[in-house]
Amino acid sequence: MELDEPVQQEAKVVEDRRDDEELAKEDEQAFLNPSRWWFASTAFPLLAGTFGPMASAFSVCALVENWRVIVPSGPGGNEAHGIDVKDPGWYVKEKTCRLGLAIPLTTGLQMPFVPSL
Repeated sequence: MELDEPVQQEAKVVEDRRDDEELAKEDEQAFLNPSRWWFASTAFPLLAGTFGPMASAFSVCALVENWRVIVPSGPGGNEAHGIDVKDPGWYVKEKTCRLGLAIPLTTGLQMPFVPSL
């Protein structure tokens, strides 16, 4: 009987320690959940709404300008004296479709913030 008491006491200490660890994990989750919800519901759409118009502006630039250049070989050959290469027709159509989808989607991302203005 004398041997059972210390074993039971140690078992109780181990169980209490496990309960304390579980409570600590639950407290940490309860602490982190509001910040995670804020990030998911506010910060992410705000960042997407900020960088979306910038991406659309770059799409307009890519649609208007020729970005590929053939650089002449030889001395003094650099990009400033290069020959512009036009984009293929299928690629222009793809960029146009991408821009046509980007503008309404970006507008839709910004709509939740309109009432707060």
